[in-house]
Amino acid sequence: MSHACFKFGAAMLAVLCSAAAPAATLSVAHSFDAGQCNLPQGSLLRTADGSLYGTCFSGGANRAGILYRLAPDGAFSLLHEFSYVSATDASEPGPGPMLASDGRIWGSASGGGGENSSGALYSIGTDGSGFQLNAVFSADATGVFPSPLLQTADGSFYGITNQGGGRGGRGTLFRYSAGAGLVKVITFRSPRDAVFPTAGLTLGADGLLYGTANSGISSDTAGNEGTLFRIRQDGSGYQRLLGFQRATHGAFPTGELLLAADGNFYGVTTQGGPLGGGTVYRYTPAGQFTLLHAFSGAASDGAWPNGGLAQGADGALYGVTLHGGTGGSADVGTVYRLALDGSFTQLHSFDTTSPAGYAPYDRLTPAPDGSLYGSTWHGPAGTSGTVFRIVP
Repeated sequence: MSHACFKFGAAMLAVLCSAAAPAATLSVAHSFDAGQCNLPQGSLLRTADGSLYGTCFSGGANRAGILYRLAPDGAFSLLHEFSYVSATDASEPGPGPMLASDGRIWGSASGGGGENSSGALYSIGTDGSGFQLNAVFSADATGVFPSPLLQTADGSFYGITNQGGGRGGRGTLFRYSAGAGLVKVITFRSPRDAVFPTAGLTLGADGLLYGTANSGISSDTAGNEGTLFRIRQDGSGYQRLLGFQRATHGAFPTGELLLAADGNFYGVTTQGGPLGGGTVYRYTPAGQFTLLHAFSGAASDGAWPNGGLAQGADGALYGVTLHGGTGGSADVGTVYRLALDGSFTQLHSFDTTSPAGYAPYDRLTPAPDGSLYGSTWHGPAGTSGTVFRIVP
């Protein structure tokens, strides 16, 4: 860190001081063919054998998305092609498939059970066998567009929907279990609490569910720019912990909160902050908010962080931005590292012509060797994106 950084207070250090970039190495783990995949999702699942599982929002024979596996040697396997019209299938799978306690992969999708549906939950074997449509959402009863899933110790799955939930509903929190099926726990209705949640839930050390919503006013005079909340698993005890203010906190939180090894929550906002390009923040169980980094959109910085954060093997936070970087375009994106003290390093800037593609999307997935995996929405020369590996 330069001596000039010591002229600033601790809060400004987190915003203005960046480390010199180390020699990070980025390589392509898989490049998607145009018909094989469109819009590869991030938040890949890594299993104990080193395999990676991921989804593409569209593409495949039915153009409704795919679930795939990358073996440790890089071999690609198409495990499932989703369908818009089948009453026993889902469509447009979301990011973040998870390995559940039953040894199967579980995930959520924007559609399911045929045409004009509102979302679905599905499960499938790790070898691609035994696909099952577990639940189908309805706009009034359970909401629309489910998030990635969280499984608790009793085997139940929790998540949120972005919209719906009955009259005046602007999203829901739901639970799924084998015994009770799909149940709406609460409906988000008032901007004074939270509306239009956009990411999955995080289980706190206290057993409560923590999440964020894309909207929710912070006061009678402030904008409608996001909420951080918590709630008990039975739906009681809802608390709005923070109303985001654009200049102070950033605007429009996105991605699941990360419960890091230090016991604190970490998250991102896509816009706002002191420099306008989004923020990375820490929120403690005691209720203290700290702005760790403000994005400016500069070539050495980036803008619009998306998909939340991952904690690497070194304890630092890693994430991606959708915009910014040195690649010669406003929307190429970057990969960054943020130490828990707020020291920021841009690890990679994407380029529209490089083999890794550009526009990285959603959370990175760490591996035990210190590397991290992610995906880009677009490949070079108009191809369909990649899965990449970065070694900080």
